[in-house]
Amino acid sequence: MRQQRSAQDAERLLYQFAATDPDILWMFSPDWSELQFGDEAYEEVWGRSLDRLEENPTDFLNGIHPDDRDSVRTAMERLSNETPVELECRVTHSEKQAQREVWFEGKPVYDEADEFVAIAGYVRDITDRKQYKRRLEHTNDRLETFNSFLSHDLKNQLQIAKSYLDIAQDNSSDDALDRVGEALDRMNEMTTEVLELPRLGFDSIERDAVSLQHLAEDVWDGIDSAETELIFEEDVTLDVDDGLFRNVLENLFRNAVVHNDAPVTVRIGPLPDEQGFYLQDDGAGIPPAERESIFEFGYSTSGSGIGLALVREIVEIHDGTISVGDAASGGARFEIQGITPT
Repeated sequence: MRQQRSAQDAERLLYQFAATDPDILWMFSPDWSELQFGDEAYEEVWGRSLDRLEENPTDFLNGIHPDDRDSVRTAMERLSNETPVELECRVTHSEKQAQREVWFEGKPVYDEADEFVAIAGYVRDITDRKQYKRRLEHTNDRLETFNSFLSHDLKNQLQIAKSYLDIAQDNSSDDALDRVGEALDRMNEMTTEVLELPRLGFDSIERDAVSLQHLAEDVWDGIDSAETELIFEEDVTLDVDDGLFRNVLENLFRNAVVHNDAPVTVRIGPLPDEQGFYLQDDGAGIPPAERESIFEFGYSTSGSGIGLALVREIVEIHDGTISVGDAASGGARFEIQGITPT
C-alpha cells in the first residue's frame, strides 16, 4: 500500500521525530537533486555539515566507504524508481577518520494525487551492535576451542594418571606414583586457569588507570621466584581491568621462571612510543618458528597449554596486541601495546 502524504506533511513529521529519535532522518527529491530535510545527527556520524549537503545533496556519498559506494548508488537508483530499499554500509567521519557501520532504509513518498514527490528514510548507527555481534561470535568460537581442547587434554591426563596408578598398585612403584602426581598437578593447573575463562566476557571489563609497577610487584610476590629477580626500568600507567590483567603478568612471569634455568632476571619497562610496555627475561628465549604457536590453545612444551593463549585473549579484549621476540640478553621479550590511556 502506498504511503500518501504531501512532502510538506512528511517534512513536518521528520522535524518532530528528529527531536527525539536517535536515528538520522532525511528526505530528498525523487532525483536526489534537492535535500528537503536533513537531520543534525548527520554531522556527528559523517563529520560533514548540513550546509554542504544542501549545496550538494549527494555529498554524503563522499563519506561512504569506497567499497560500499556502488551498492549505495544502486539503492539510490531503486528509490528513484519508487522501490523501497534497505542497506547496510560503512561511513568514515571526515575529520576523525573513524569508521561507523550504518543501516539505511528509504521509501518513496506520494501526495494525495498519488504523485511521487519525495524519498524519505533514516540512517541508524549500528556500530556497537555489530561489534557486539562479532565479539559474541568470537566468544562462541573461543568456547568451542576450549571445549575441544579440554575434553581431549583432560581425558589424556586422566588416562595417564590411571595407567601409572595401576602400575603403582601392581608394583608399589614410587616413580609411577610421582607420574600420577604430575598428571594430577597438570589437571589442577588446567582447571585453575580455565576458571578464569568466564571472566573474558566483554561485559566484565572494568578499566581503570593502573600502575604497572605496583600491579607487577604484587603479582610477583605470589610467584615461586627463588633465584630470580624482577627489575623495573620505569613505571607505566595502564588502562586495564586490574583483576583480569593480573593473569597476563602472572602467566608471563611463570613462563619466564618455569621455562628457564635459575638464576633468571625479569625486566619490565615502557616501550618507546609510550603505548605499552615490554617484559623480558635473560633465559633461553623462544625459537622464531614457535613464536606464533605459543599463543594457541593447547600448544605447550610443558604446562597446561592455556597460559599464553589466555594472555593473548585478555590483551585483545583490552583492544591491545602482544608479540614476542628476542631480548638483548638472548631471552624472550614480550611487547604489549594499545593498553595505555589515550
